Amino acid sequence: VLATVLFALCSVASGLVASFAALLVARLLMGAAEVGIMPLSQSLVATQVDPRRRGLSMGIVQGFGSSLMGSFIAPVVLVAIASTWGWRNAFFLAGVPALFVALLMALTIREEPPVTRREARAAAPEGGMGAALRTVLADGNVLRCLVLSIVFVGYLVVCWTFMPLYLVQQRQFDATTMSWLMGVLGIAATLFSFAITGLSDRIE
Repeated sequence: VLATVLFALCSVASGLVASFAALLVARLLMGAAEVGIMPLSQSLVATQVDPRRRGLSMGIVQGFGSSLMGSFIAPVVLVAIASTWGWRNAFFLAGVPALFVALLMALTIREEPPVTRREARAAAPEGGMGAALRTVLADGNVLRCLVLSIVFVGYLVVCWTFMPLYLVQQRQFDATTMSWLMGVLGIAATLFSFAITGLSDRIE
């Protein structure tokens, strides 16, 4: 909840800045705030959902939150707002859904009782965290997914940062066309987040 509220405040701060340096700091803080939101959300899904439906459920969390809202609706809506009322107002509005989600989480998520030191010690794998990490990394699928994730995040950062500039400056599309082209990427990501994760529930 705190990370989501900080994310929203950083979005508002992005619209208030008066220099590039201040904007850079606001965006860095936003990244630091949001980096833990998805892993925490997926951890909640993993602990609360039947393992037979876990893949699809994780896909729904990813698909609705990141892909549908962030990659499809946001480019279309925010570019239209920025074009009509200015980019600062687009940043202000972008923080509103995050505040709404933070309120929903505060009202619906119930925190588990804290684990005592004795319980944590009893549950810890033999050999400590180092041994647990070596066990995880010994799984070939984990290593393959790790490499794929690094490459994919690199693609996302480069694509979503520079593709709008490419479409507008090099291909000479107007802002509205550019926003819908970027939104198409979000639609594809949403569909595949359901399809691929749903298949994972059926393929061993």
